[in-house]
Amino acid sequence: MADKKSVAVIGANGYAGATATQLLLRHPHVDLVRVTSRSFAGQKLSDAIPGIDSDLELVGEPDPGDAEVVVVALPHGMTGGLAGRWHDEHRTIIDLGADFRLQDPETYKKWYGVDHPDPVLLGEAVFGLPEIAEAAVVGRAHPVYGEEPVLFVSLHPEGKLDAEAIREHLRGSLSKYKLPVEITIMDDLPKNAVGKIAKPELRKRLVGTR
Repeated sequence: MADKKSVAVIGANGYAGATATQLLLRHPHVDLVRVTSRSFAGQKLSDAIPGIDSDLELVGEPDPGDAEVVVVALPHGMTGGLAGRWHDEHRTIIDLGADFRLQDPETYKKWYGVDHPDPVLLGEAVFGLPEIAEAAVVGRAHPVYGEEPVLFVSLHPEGKLDAEAIREHLRGSLSKYKLPVEITIMDDLPKNAVGKIAKPELRKRLVGTR
């Protein structure tokens, strides 16, 4: 049996957060260790959210504690300001809100009227394909456009996707000129000394490949 993952739900009292909490409490490979809600801080889950039977106490601040996985269900503009720290701590972040749904910072600003809180992390986020463990886009030299996007991904151990399935998914969320011209699936993406994806190493793989 797979080891259990420790999980926190940030914003557990809203519809998305409460639904996620219910599912996670029943999941055989999840240990739900923290739930947060400013509105219901100090209350037990079973008292604050109908239909949930749990003595976990809701914490007021959006702090995941020691959880390995952070499930976030906060209004737009909030997750983007918090996720960078959790990402640097090498946690897995699953955002159920809007902050990482639109991959273009300008499109985000158009719809929400504010700048994205973390456009760099937005560029690394993957929307909608849970089989993907990590992803990075790098630019390859192009004689006309200057650069063309190339996507590198690694999959979770049980993930079963091919490049065409990933491309088809991206067609639904990216404009044509932002679609990667090439998708490479790797066992693991290279990392630098601080554990972040080493894009210079990926660029070296592209030299002379066009």
